[in-house]
Amino acid sequence: MRWLLVSILLTCLTALSGLVRADLPKPFRFDRGKDGKWWLVRPDGSRWWSLAACCTGPGTPWESYDPKNRSYAAHRLYVNGAGWVRHVQDELRGLGYNSLGGWSEVDLFRKHGGNARLPYFVVLHLGSYVKAPWNDLFDKQAERGIELAAREQIPKLRDDPFLVGYFSDNELGWWDDSLFLAYLGLPAGAPGRERLMDLVEETYQKDIAKLRADWTTKAKSFSELRKAPDLRLRAGGRGMRVVNDWTEKTAQRYYSLVKRAIRRHDPVRPILGDRYIQYYPPAVAKASAKYVDALSTNMGADWNDGSYARFMFEGLYRATKKPLLITEFYMAARENRSGNPNTGDAFPKVETQGERATAYKRCLEHLASLPFVVGAHWFQYFDEPEHGRADGEDFNMGLVDIEGRPYEEMAAASRSFDPMAIHANAKPLPVCDVIPGSPANPMNGLKAWNRTHGFVPWEDGIPFGDLYLSQDEAHLYLGLYLADFIDEKLYASGRMPESERPSFRVRFDNGYSVSVRFGGKNRAAAVDRPEVAVTEKAGLRPTLILKLQRSRLPAGSRLRFEARATTHSAGETMDWKANVKWE
Repeated sequence: MRWLLVSILLTCLTALSGLVRADLPKPFRFDRGKDGKWWLVRPDGSRWWSLAACCTGPGTPWESYDPKNRSYAAHRLYVNGAGWVRHVQDELRGLGYNSLGGWSEVDLFRKHGGNARLPYFVVLHLGSYVKAPWNDLFDKQAERGIELAAREQIPKLRDDPFLVGYFSDNELGWWDDSLFLAYLGLPAGAPGRERLMDLVEETYQKDIAKLRADWTTKAKSFSELRKAPDLRLRAGGRGMRVVNDWTEKTAQRYYSLVKRAIRRHDPVRPILGDRYIQYYPPAVAKASAKYVDALSTNMGADWNDGSYARFMFEGLYRATKKPLLITEFYMAARENRSGNPNTGDAFPKVETQGERATAYKRCLEHLASLPFVVGAHWFQYFDEPEHGRADGEDFNMGLVDIEGRPYEEMAAASRSFDPMAIHANAKPLPVCDVIPGSPANPMNGLKAWNRTHGFVPWEDGIPFGDLYLSQDEAHLYLGLYLADFIDEKLYASGRMPESERPSFRVRFDNGYSVSVRFGGKNRAAAVDRPEVAVTEKAGLRPTLILKLQRSRLPAGSRLRFEARATTHSAGETMDWKANVKWE
């Protein structure tokens, strides 16, 4: 009898769910064509590729306007909100834009945009409402908080046929090492800390000796460890597998909570990921795959000519097989009409507006050529205030200046760009067949390298770096560019041992090999061959360049080698195999 009642209840819930779905507008969706290319699909079934502008809004309201820090303010330029909306929609369409990115003034466009307004994307604040993932996501309070945030934000939007989908958050910061330490440091009995200790016990089968092979701890038993989890990585151990497993479990918890909350209030609209902060651990991307319809990341160009490394985007696709939205890309110029000083190196910048437009177009051409990328959103519609935002950011980001005037070079670049055609006709990106010649100063950095034709493809797995080749008459140059976030507090002394630093090894088919340990911010890279020159640029994405003597490499017209890069403490590895020709 009980099972009969349960069956009836489930049938009723399913019927009610169907009624809710029928009541909602037909949603946007994603489609993968026979040629392997992904597209956004409108409710009417037509394909499109989203080119959007972020932060498309009226700017500073009149009561907050500061003439000593001039900023974009629509109230100074237009009679009313309706006039501003009409102008901006026409302007964006004239520039080739077909949608509105995150942080745009949705309510104004809904009120005044008419029946032909631009489709838009919304950034929800679900995890950030409970300070995820740093606060305990396994606590019931986190689940209730995410549900409350969804209830406050989604119902007022879900009936709008112009809403494409939801970003669950923005730049939560999945810093895996630090996240592990944060959960270790939760109060005794906290659900997240208990879950972490469960994982540790399961990994080491409650054998403290096995645990000590990977970690240093004062605890003599697992019961002691639960009371005082003082784990720190031991050199030569495999403790990073626990960090990676915990990162994946935490991410699974986040994505499952936000999907449940969104689907409770909107069962059909696409869930678009949480806009990564130009970095993601592979474990987080893998965890997201079951819970999102697409992925999203903010990602400015890796070099200020507007070019990108390939691993960031390819890694996301390999991890999930889901389409990808680039939700912020940007380029600033020192020459600008808003007086923006472009302080610091947080974003790529060039000298002139002409260079900015060229880099902007190169960014778009690269992104549109990737078969799994379905849109790119420029950050942002207008320049930042003359002397900076409240947080100090003061960059020339805009399609228009603080007086609402379009930058002519950027406008011309936008008008000449057809993302649909580029995406439809794009061919696979080239890989290295013939080693290209090196630039004049190959050890100075990778920007001037021919990275398009010097790219060595990865083997299987999720890549976290790119390898490039170049050559001159006497030398082979190898350029490695990768991502690896390191929190040195994960080690007992608060300092990473040399043996645990990221590494790179290459072995040629005549037996000659080279091994390098990255140095980092305050140390030089260490190479095991005195005849090999090496330079390193430290950071979240370090660059390593090796200069090898051709006389030590295999003779003949072809060069064959195998290479491996390893993140700190052997957390992740990736491999290459090359069989290329000398130029």
